[in-house]
Amino acid sequence: MRDLKEYISCGIDKVSGWCNSNLFKIITTVDGMVLEGGATGGIGEIGVHHGKFFIGLQHLRPECSALALDLFEDQDKNIDRSGCGSLDLFKENLKQFSPSPEKVDIVAVDSMELSAEDIASFRERHGRFSYFSVDGGHTVTHTIRDYWTAESLTDPNGVIFIDDYYNPDWPGVQEGIAKLYLMQSPFFVPLCYGFNKLLLVGMSRHRIYLEKLKQELSQKNELKIKVVSRFGWQSLSVRLNI
Repeated sequence: MRDLKEYISCGIDKVSGWCNSNLFKIITTVDGMVLEGGATGGIGEIGVHHGKFFIGLQHLRPECSALALDLFEDQDKNIDRSGCGSLDLFKENLKQFSPSPEKVDIVAVDSMELSAEDIASFRERHGRFSYFSVDGGHTVTHTIRDYWTAESLTDPNGVIFIDDYYNPDWPGVQEGIAKLYLMQSPFFVPLCYGFNKLLLVGMSRHRIYLEKLKQELSQKNELKIKVVSRFGWQSLSVRLNI
């Protein structure tokens, strides 16, 4: 696939998994701000499954290295039975739809077992990512642990995605995020929620990103936005205007 538009129109529905293509209406708007902020690194994801969202993100930084973490066939460690990805299918989808499959660093691993040395090694190989998606295990513990991994690997001007934040089938995600903000002090804070993902940005850039995103999304007639408060931070709720 040559670019993101082509992937969304011709490829994303051919990759099994869960990702609403409307999400990229938000992401492509945010991307200009991320670049202006100085985040030029690649993308990473915990829980790539078969690559539906991962490949879409990679089209934003095709020239950069990308990190794909997943249990894949080691499903004995998938205690909540979320995902159940296949390494072979992921590789096949990269071959067909990725803009640069040769730049993807695939690591079959339980994210709960990542050490400080592992994370330092990822950072040494890839630098700080512009985008990092958290979509691994959906328990409270997985959500909290994977968030901290994402924070340590993401550029302060970048974006962290939390999947299934409001999904009623996975309440552990919302509970985990609530515990993060009520009991700890994450650097990344809520920017907006839309199409099944919560977007978090560094608190130093939050106000700038929020104002620009609100202004630009309000001009898209197909979207409806509302300003809400999440854990003391103004953020947006975004959905289709139907």
